[in-house]
Amino acid sequence: MLLQDQPRAIWYVLDEETSDWPSIRAERGPGNRSWVRRVTTTILDRLFTDTELRSCNGMFISPFKAQAHRIAVYLAQNELHTWSASTVHSQQGAEADVVIFDTVNAGSYSWPYDEWKRLVNVALSRAREACLVLASRAEMQEPYLHPLLSFLSPRVLRKRARKLVWEQVPAREIYSAPNRETVRETGANEYATNTNSLGYQISTRKLLRPVLSREQERLCGLTLDGKPRLVRGVAGSGKTIVLAHWLAKTVKRFSDQPDARIWAVFANRSLQALIANSIETAWDRAAEGTHFPWERVSLLHIREILDWMLPEVGLRASDFRFEYDNAAAAFLERRPAREIQPACDALFIDEAQDMGPNTLKLLSALVRQVDGSDTNSRAVNIFYDNAQNIYGRGTPRWSEFGLDLRGRSTVMNESFRSTKPIIEFALNVLYRLQPPENDPDHKELLSRGLVERTARGDAQWWTIRFNQIDGPKPTFRQFTSTRQEMQAIGQFCRQLIEVEGVDPADICLLYNGQNIKRRLEREVAPRMAEIGVTLSVQTGRFERCGDVLLATTPHSFKGYDAEIVIVPGVDWYVSEKVGVLASNLYVAMTRARSMLVLFAENRADKHAQRLYDVLGECMDILEYRPKVEKTASPMDDVADLVEIIGEEHRKWLVGLLRRYKISQEPLFTKSGEIIAQPLFWFATEHGKYACFAPRRPSQRIAHRLEDFGFNVISPGDAVLP
Repeated sequence: MLLQDQPRAIWYVLDEETSDWPSIRAERGPGNRSWVRRVTTTILDRLFTDTELRSCNGMFISPFKAQAHRIAVYLAQNELHTWSASTVHSQQGAEADVVIFDTVNAGSYSWPYDEWKRLVNVALSRAREACLVLASRAEMQEPYLHPLLSFLSPRVLRKRARKLVWEQVPAREIYSAPNRETVRETGANEYATNTNSLGYQISTRKLLRPVLSREQERLCGLTLDGKPRLVRGVAGSGKTIVLAHWLAKTVKRFSDQPDARIWAVFANRSLQALIANSIETAWDRAAEGTHFPWERVSLLHIREILDWMLPEVGLRASDFRFEYDNAAAAFLERRPAREIQPACDALFIDEAQDMGPNTLKLLSALVRQVDGSDTNSRAVNIFYDNAQNIYGRGTPRWSEFGLDLRGRSTVMNESFRSTKPIIEFALNVLYRLQPPENDPDHKELLSRGLVERTARGDAQWWTIRFNQIDGPKPTFRQFTSTRQEMQAIGQFCRQLIEVEGVDPADICLLYNGQNIKRRLEREVAPRMAEIGVTLSVQTGRFERCGDVLLATTPHSFKGYDAEIVIVPGVDWYVSEKVGVLASNLYVAMTRARSMLVLFAENRADKHAQRLYDVLGECMDILEYRPKVEKTASPMDDVADLVEIIGEEHRKWLVGLLRRYKISQEPLFTKSGEIIAQPLFWFATEHGKYACFAPRRPSQRIAHRLEDFGFNVISPGDAVLP
């Protein structure tokens, strides 16, 4: 047996299995639900070459339903009848001689620390003789897995002289992972003395280390060819992480060109420190062993670039204040883009939706063109999310900049920041205030199945599929006066800190307008001072530590997040000129990781009244629960079937679903005898069809189906209407 003479507890180190790192990371399952890991079946193929292991009493366990389902199908297809596959939750009390535990996505926030610890304990304790843990090194640094390193033997299967042999590999404990006691011993959160408190839950959750998803790993590892790229993504998808890795790779690519210059440009000054830290982290991850060469890289606010460019054509940046796009347009009127002298060899633009089309055109012209005959030979890397377009900038047409982004654009389809209730609420508020029908980004989210139009009761609701993390629903509280509102905010903050043990640094107040700022300083700050907490209003660079409770604007806080976000004076997210500032409010709400609370005075302002109506409507719908909760939708059927028939047949399948009622049930005779079990079947006016994949049925089954009037088809075959 392959496990004979081996340790009874093995850690199969996935990093040693392949150089294709994205394959060892987690990705969303069918319908963008749960998590799966692709490399697992490759490892199982290798393990099950051993006939004794194939025939033993075995159990494959994963915390994630999609992976358990995928492996159950794999076991059935490979006729491994003595093996079963299921989730950890459904295996309490069961046992097997050999257990394979696939962590899949141990870096996720799917469950809190205590639940993760329980899941690991249940999974491993199912084994009577031997257990194998499939995990990456990054996952094994999680606080609930790290203690197991002293009990698990790091191994990998390698082929040697046509024979599979186990090889011991280094664990490489790159990090000293914290454990549960760190919170108590280091006083990381002096407020969280009650282990059942919200503050303690947040503290232990923050111990969990983020692990890159398959999508993030793939993008970070992409080979850059010196041509333009566009990355779009929902709030919290990790666009800045990708930017940092690409910039670090570009620095390496230009290592033999000492005069090469690399720029990272942003429109929000508070992002500078965040971008710098992300770049240094990406550089360290590549194990460079050297300090990052900042002398080769410039982090520039767009205003700095305009300050030195505009005087060249007789203009001053100060005349345009924050209207950067107008300033860029004025410059381009006097000096066309083709006449601009290049100033850098590679450009990275963060939060590009804040720039505007003219600014982006100007910036693109500053990048050196490698091939004089190809305007696309410029390393312009753009990171964009139109939902966070708080300045109302126009949507650019990239071809007007000489950039051909066909096949060079990526949509990051997973949010790792907020919980599903928070981001779903925020998106529905945004879409009611700012209908998305003409937004190309929304159309792409819709076509990719990342958002789905559904109904809750009699109301329309947009269900999101790019985030599955559960958590508390947002709350909205209204008061008859601003004074009462401020008193309630002060009382709520004290409740969080004094009773719930929340660290003040985990709370952020996001306001809009000087009126609310002054009221916070005058009425909430004294309440905080009574408990030794300083309410600090900051814009630009942030200091979030100790006993400081941060208050800032959504403009300044873009790119950042907080466990608890309080939006005071939500009724002031309005403008006489524009109406409700929907994108600003969306940005504010999507900064929240765990909890979102909105406060407002009940004002008579018409725009505020509209906002109250929308917030109230979305709150009501969010609370709505049907008598029978649906666990699947037509979108899930499409995703499940496409996974089997292949992405190239998606359009064919969607066309059938639109025209016919498809059944995935077996075909029976009137007496209940099973005729066949196709992938799906349906009836048209001209006949009945049974689709089989990945293999067509045997000749015997095909003849039987013909006797019952069925046409056998494969994915992509034509169907008579």
